[in-house]
Amino acid sequence: MKIRKFCCCFSLEFGAFVIGVVRLIWASVDGFSKITGGFSLLFQEYQNKAEAIRTIYFGIYILMAYGISSALLVSGVLKRQIESIQCYRYTARTTTCILFIVSIALIANTRAIFWHLKFTVSDAVLTLLYTAVEIYCLYVVGSLYGQLKAENQKEKDQRKEKQSQPYIITISDMTMSENIV
Repeated sequence: MKIRKFCCCFSLEFGAFVIGVVRLIWASVDGFSKITGGFSLLFQEYQNKAEAIRTIYFGIYILMAYGISSALLVSGVLKRQIESIQCYRYTARTTTCILFIVSIALIANTRAIFWHLKFTVSDAVLTLLYTAVEIYCLYVVGSLYGQLKAENQKEKDQRKEKQSQPYIITISDMTMSENIV
């Protein structure tokens, strides 16, 4: 299923650009807040230092995975490079699968993975809503990727066809132009 417009009225390029910028801002704010929060827990007399270190590592992961892939998405949209967009697609697919598993676990009220956290129905609904937004963003970026890939293939085919055509020199090609002294 391909999407032709972002939010039914904007181009796919604009939509992917907005998705990339929003994700880049989110990754920066969320990653830095987790890192600074983890360091503040670490330097206080916090009892669970392992949890503080996990929070720091998670913040670094968010900055690395989301920040870099979102920056590559923005760059890929601006330069129309499908290789840069592909990196974001891999990250978004992985995140969407993880979010879907978490959503199913929340709906089933399974606390095997998150035994120390207490979830409510509103948490489950918000997670499902966020998962739906992730899936839509993945479709938008995937549709743009398919569109750019088709355009690149068309350009390659045209260049190949132009190179394969024999060049015939005519008498009009051999006449001297006015620019030659």
